[in-house]
Amino acid sequence: MAESLQAQIDKVRASIIRLESQRGVLGDETVNTALDALHQKLAVLEGQAAALSVPVEERRMVTILFIDMVGSTTMAEKLDPEEWRQIVTRLHTTLGEAITAHHGTIAQFLGDGLLAFFGSKQASEHDPENAIRAALDGQTAVANLPRSEIVQLRAGIHTGLVVVGELGDATHKEFTASGDAMNLAARLQSEAPPGGTLISHDTYRYVRGVFNLTPRPPLSVKGKSEPLQTYLVRSAKPRPFRNVARGVAGVETRTIGRELEMQTLQQAYLRAYEEHSMVWAQLLSDPGVGKSRLMMDLSDWMDLREETYRLLRSRSFPDDANQPYALVRRMWFERFQITDDTPLEQAEAKWVRRVKEFSRQDDCEEAAHALGLLVGLPFENSPYIKAMRNDPIQVKGRALVVSRELVRSMRQEYPVVVLLEDLQWSDAASWEYLMEVFLGETAGETNGEPEGQPAEVPNARSNGLFILSAARPDWSPPQELVALFKDSTLIEKEPEKTRPEKWGTLVSLAPLTDQATRELAIELFQQVENTPKQIIDLIVERSEGVPYYAEEMVNWFIDHVS
Repeated sequence: MAESLQAQIDKVRASIIRLESQRGVLGDETVNTALDALHQKLAVLEGQAAALSVPVEERRMVTILFIDMVGSTTMAEKLDPEEWRQIVTRLHTTLGEAITAHHGTIAQFLGDGLLAFFGSKQASEHDPENAIRAALDGQTAVANLPRSEIVQLRAGIHTGLVVVGELGDATHKEFTASGDAMNLAARLQSEAPPGGTLISHDTYRYVRGVFNLTPRPPLSVKGKSEPLQTYLVRSAKPRPFRNVARGVAGVETRTIGRELEMQTLQQAYLRAYEEHSMVWAQLLSDPGVGKSRLMMDLSDWMDLREETYRLLRSRSFPDDANQPYALVRRMWFERFQITDDTPLEQAEAKWVRRVKEFSRQDDCEEAAHALGLLVGLPFENSPYIKAMRNDPIQVKGRALVVSRELVRSMRQEYPVVVLLEDLQWSDAASWEYLMEVFLGETAGETNGEPEGQPAEVPNARSNGLFILSAARPDWSPPQELVALFKDSTLIEKEPEKTRPEKWGTLVSLAPLTDQATRELAIELFQQVENTPKQIIDLIVERSEGVPYYAEEMVNWFIDHVS
């Protein structure tokens, strides 16, 4: 019986995907030649289907995961067929369990690999993250299987629009997806290094701050006018923080008109990292001009670098003035992953565990209880802080000493990055804490070496401390911080012997120029065809160079103008 038209289309699509996944074996020239013929055949078949009004399946945004074994053909030739079958069976079972555990759907077992979807039946904002975690967990689990020494996997992950549904004729139907996104995911798998997981930029957009990633050289893909940015996943971060950008839904824009400011912040971070110094970079601007976006962009840039760093982050709110140490409490609670609704007993136990972890001292209950008391953890039955409980000055003094020692211990292991937002609302007690702990953190050290540590001991210097904070122009910082900005520069470099251990740089953001605002508006309207020039001109005029106003105006036009 002749195959149905849809079955022929399905076979051609499957052949295209299989070819893309075999580039590493067959070579680009062979694959491209075969693909040209298959794409021509597919175009003819799809044209016939359209003429016959074949129903279109559902379109969905899906994250696609291809996993394949490296060098499987050679291994299969060397092994007994029964042993090879057992290896592949265990591989499929193990990978399938990892995918299912992360809410994925296995679409096909492809010889010694598989195809899985995340979001094909029920979409979630966590689909890209789940796909990456499934790939990482699956690779780890396979490494513990019998004969794992001969098995290496590579994975490709892409997030894009596909057509999903049951494909095939009445005798054989299977749930699968089709579209250009499938070909791209297969290509990523073929380009991934052995043991690696390669993701597209479309997937990266959803997982910023969640994984340790390394940007790879742009990948040229047949049929794409521009090379594609890809990223190699190194590992999952133990304490992830996802960066979420506001703006126009479904639109990712470049940061426009902030190139100089971005370079200045990058230079500030590099000085802290490379010279093992303390650098405080301060962003100042009116609301909506772009402080948060610039902080997010710098965070993304740091996130893609190779080095590991400890991250502390917090923000102030308008009602913080009457809540002493509110900023400090949020900073340590966020670092230790304690929420405000965590039961008190659990919060106190977790607090002590985290202080032990970061101080690298087992006998630190007294220190943990003293710092906890400062930020609102009572430790009612603690024998360590009984004497100081009713003496705020003693509590503060001890907590500051503990905090400096904790930060110093963290710097001995990794660089420390501190991100602080909306400091114009910070309470006076938190300001005092920041000055004592961060600006005073190098007290007791000589040229970066801990007190009492011989200078000639290799790697004795503390790692860098980089603080990036943002505030409105009406902030009132302590004089110690004002002096730091006046006395330091990030441009001139002093001789090594006279180079200070502390630096400051102040970056004031002005509204965007008309040209930059015009570029931003055009990018924000990228999903709207033939946007009238008059609308762009109106946004440039009315937004007055404030990106937030431009975004809100574009949202209004999209919502109200058909």
